[in-house]
Amino acid sequence: MQAEQNTAFRVWGMFAGERFDREFPSVAAWRAWRRINETRYDIEVYGMKSVN
Repeated sequence: MQAEQNTAFRVWGMFAGERFDREFPSVAAWRAWRRINETRYDIEVYGMKSVN
């Protein structure tokens, strides 16, 4: 079963050597953010989940 389009999406891990815990409005927003940033910074994802 796929996540709904309007479900918020939480991702946590390491970004450029710093811990991050961030909520994105959708999985598509997360993918766009990661695509932009992964070319310049190291991104390690420790976990992700859909939140309501």
